[in-house]
Amino acid sequence: MYWILEAGICASSKELEARKEFIQEVTGAEVSEWVCYNLYERPKFFLCISNDGVNGTFITAHVNKIYNFYRLKQVYEDSFIVANTCMWEKQWDKDLLRRIQSINKGTELWLSKQDVSIDYHYLLHKSTTLYRYGRFGFYTSLSEREMFSNRKSGLLEAIRKSFIRVSPIILPGE
Repeated sequence: MYWILEAGICASSKELEARKEFIQEVTGAEVSEWVCYNLYERPKFFLCISNDGVNGTFITAHVNKIYNFYRLKQVYEDSFIVANTCMWEKQWDKDLLRRIQSINKGTELWLSKQDVSIDYHYLLHKSTTLYRYGRFGFYTSLSEREMFSNRKSGLLEAIRKSFIRVSPIILPGE
């Protein structure tokens, strides 16, 4: 599985190492070292790969950066993508799923659980607030903490229990 982290979210090399240890514990697999990854001349990302046999990509990045990944071959060929990000705009998740599935109909998109927050313009937004809870050594989302708690179920089941599967169906009121 590919693990992608936006450089601006990571504050230090200690946090990168802590994330690698987290990934090892969640997957139960060997994990490569982080490498610097530039995408379309955009800000840097870090990438590591867990040797767990899972065909997926886990991206922790700001919402506007997630769109940059769905066209990459190694991502759109995956059976699922986990977006550990905020959903600032209504229907963003469904739009991204539509774009992904226009390339690969079989890809599932999973989104981190969202909190409702108020920005400095007093507008409500759904966000994935990162907190320094637990023993992880880096800021984690609620879904990441739940995934860690569910890790003994296996990686795929831990994701299913901890993240929300995005449906292509738009329900009234969404």
